[in-house]
Amino acid sequence: MEIYYFTGTGNSLYIAKKIQESINCNLIPIEALISTDKIIPNSNEIGFIFPVYFGDIPEFVKSIVKKFDLSNVDYIFVLPNCYSLIGATFLNFKKILNSKGKNIDYENTLFMPDNAILFPIEKDREKLEKVEIDILPIIEDIKNKAKKKSVTDYFQVLQYYFMKLFSNWEFSPKKFVVNDSCISCSICKQVCPTKNIELKGGKPIFNLNCTHCLACFHWCLKEAISMKNFTIKNRRRYHNPNIKLNEIIRK
Repeated sequence: MEIYYFTGTGNSLYIAKKIQESINCNLIPIEALISTDKIIPNSNEIGFIFPVYFGDIPEFVKSIVKKFDLSNVDYIFVLPNCYSLIGATFLNFKKILNSKGKNIDYENTLFMPDNAILFPIEKDREKLEKVEIDILPIIEDIKNKAKKKSVTDYFQVLQYYFMKLFSNWEFSPKKFVVNDSCISCSICKQVCPTKNIELKGGKPIFNLNCTHCLACFHWCLKEAISMKNFTIKNRRRYHNPNIKLNEIIRK
């Protein structure tokens, strides 16, 4: 089995590693495939693990999944994680797979702290504790190649369309700001999956290829990076406590 994961805070990587503890599988970071024109899995069983952004698949993940040749794949599971809003994630993933003559065999969701950090830290602890329990039956399902479809919540789908408009304005990469605490360590550049950050004069410059993972915001050693918006302005930082920085740095 091959599991393709995308992570900013480390949540998705943690989920993938938990599955790997029980199932023999290869973990492949999705950004490692960015320069591959046609992606052919080396297994007939594959899975995708990623965070939900604004009720949808991250645009960067969509662009990679569209390059997959799934001709020889027999089993596909999709396991997104989010704080609460799954939105149109499964609907949109199915559209991509349907265009390739495939469908999702198993879909499920894990609820974890999100990267916008709108809620108290106690809620993060609760979710991290609960996911340890919630993931166990999911691992068994995947191990047994179970089939599962989620019930579409059309109210959440409507929320997705609203959030899509909101995200384009609220999370423009032009809103990133860097304060004087920056020590020019380049970690922000190293954790960016889309290579959207470059250093000029020792300070990060944010280009327009941002996928909203906020890895730069959460992993900055000095908390020097913020955004001129109300969603994460002055918010605390978060990254999964079980994942180390060197696991996030893009190779």
